[in-house]
Amino acid sequence: MVWTAASTFGLLAMTKEKYDLIIFDCDGTLTDSERAYNECSVDVFREYGLDFTVDYALKNWMGKSQDDIVRLEEEKNGISLPLQDIKNKFIINTPAYLGKYLRPIPGALEAVRELHKNFKCCVASNGERQNVIASLELLNFTGLFDGQHVFTKDDVPRAKPFPDLFLHACKVMNLTPERSIIIEDSVSGVRAARASGGYTIGFNGVDHHNLQSDGKLKEAGADIVFSDWKDILDHINSL
Repeated sequence: MVWTAASTFGLLAMTKEKYDLIIFDCDGTLTDSERAYNECSVDVFREYGLDFTVDYALKNWMGKSQDDIVRLEEEKNGISLPLQDIKNKFIINTPAYLGKYLRPIPGALEAVRELHKNFKCCVASNGERQNVIASLELLNFTGLFDGQHVFTKDDVPRAKPFPDLFLHACKVMNLTPERSIIIEDSVSGVRAARASGGYTIGFNGVDHHNLQSDGKLKEAGADIVFSDWKDILDHINSL
């Protein structure tokens, strides 16, 4: 894909009259990391006698924090699991899975670079902080988001689908949610974005997104849904 400032990005400044902040989810929005995380989680759960497939994980765990995944499986299976032990193993093991399975999302890096010229930008993810930062670094987002502009579920009492993380990001960035555009790929993320009061764009451009269709993202509250970063940029131009 060829990106040209004149044809695709020339009108971005017009959007500034209405919005000042772009908040990006990370996994499945900026980085194709869901498979890496779910492969890792499946292997960790296997150590505790729970045998899940990656397809099951993608369908049921997408967009959820590790805490919420553990609680979900405790409830479904009628068991008690050592949450902190599972989280520690997940954090320790994840880098190897990122090295094997992490992939770039076409157009995402170029889009962030262009949006960064005209908007304040930050990341708000349900992931573990060190894993989110590792994913961004591996795919060359370093420099676009410094550590102070990467927010994770550890920064707030409640992870997505509650709006706490987006509200926290807006507060730190010194802007109101109504002045923000939030780009999300999961149902839980879209629900959180919508509840925060931000303009919500659903992204459905990665292979595993067929498990969460455009319709589901719209039902969750997305103002509009796209599967291509160029279309997202064109839409932001038109706001």
